[in-house]
Amino acid sequence: MSILKKEFSLLFRFIEEDKVAIKYIPYHRSIYIKIPSSGSLQEIHYCPWTGKKLPKSLSDEYFDQLDKLGIDSENLDEIPEEMKSEEWWIRLGL
Repeated sequence: MSILKKEFSLLFRFIEEDKVAIKYIPYHRSIYIKIPSSGSLQEIHYCPWTGKKLPKSLSDEYFDQLDKLGIDSENLDEIPEEMKSEEWWIRLGL
């Protein structure tokens, strides 16, 4: 279990059980509320249950890393496996 999942265990319990419309994107370290009427996602910055501030999203850093590797983020076949999970940002200590 990642550090993030340990720290926000109640939030992740709801995410993993699909009890609420919340989505976690591990390679971005981002948590979103799904908006059913539009299918869009709204990033959240605080845990809805505890009010605790969530860690900063790493989406900008993710795309910067892909650019440094010369990888087009649209081409999923080019993205290394470690970049499809939390592995890359944990390895970099982010």
